This record gives sequence, C-alpha cells and structure tokens, in this order.
Amino acid sequence: MPDFAGPAELRVVVGLAGYRVTPDSPAAFFETEWQVTPDADRVGYRCRGGAVEWVPRTQPRGAGRDPADVVDTGGGYAAIGTFVSADLSVAGQTKTGDMSRFVPVSIDAALGAGREAGARPAKACEAVETRSDGPGRT
Repeated sequence: MPDFAGPAELRVVVGLAGYRVTPDSPAAFFETEWQVTPDADRVGYRCRGGAVEWVPRTQPRGAGRDPADVVDTGGGYAAIGTFVSADLSVAGQTKTGDMSRFVPVSIDAALGAGREAGARPAKACEAVETRSDGPGRT
C-alpha cells in the first residue's frame, strides 16, 4: 500500500523538452511541492506550486502563439520530463488538493522500477497460493 502521509513522490526521467528550460529551472522544479488543482481529470492533472522558466525562442512557422502548440513536445504540451510508469498508480491515487513532489531518476532506475512493478502481481499470486497450501488448508 502506498504511504500517503506526506507528499506523493513521483519519479521522473528528465527529457523531452527539458532542453527548453533555463539552467536553474530543473532544480527549482524538483525542490518544489506541487498541489493537484481542481482542473485535474482522468486525462491529466494540473498542478500549482512553483514556476519553470522557459528559454525564450521564436515559434516555428504555423505553431501559433501558445508555447504548448509546437510539434516538438510530448502530447502537445512542453514537458520537462516523463513519469516513471511504475509510479502512475501513485499519481492516480492523488486527488485535488493533495501534494506531490517529483524526484529525478535515470533511465536505468526507471526501467528497474518498471521491472519491479511488473513482478508484483506474480509475487502476490505466489503469496496467495502459498497461504492456500499451508497446514490445515485445502
């Protein structure tokens, strides 16, 4: 069971549009506690907390005025990084008003977390089978 006593810790691999932020922005991003806003829904969360400063640039032709409207982003929004898939269930348990913090990890750590999360269902089945085969059980 996840521990929700403090802010939810969500691991992130820095990338995608990480090159578009100022040098101090990643540290500020990872040091900030972020609060889930009422704008969160089943598709995505919006969080409030700190500020990420973007490197000024000229918009590509046809991209419009919104910096989120460019083709070199993940899913239409400029993204400083990507959640580790193993933490999506933790993120999914947060609700409006809950606090989260993002923790930078390497790709190797993210892949290891994915393997560990993938092994959990088999371990749970094994534990159930072991209990049902114990003394006095049929």
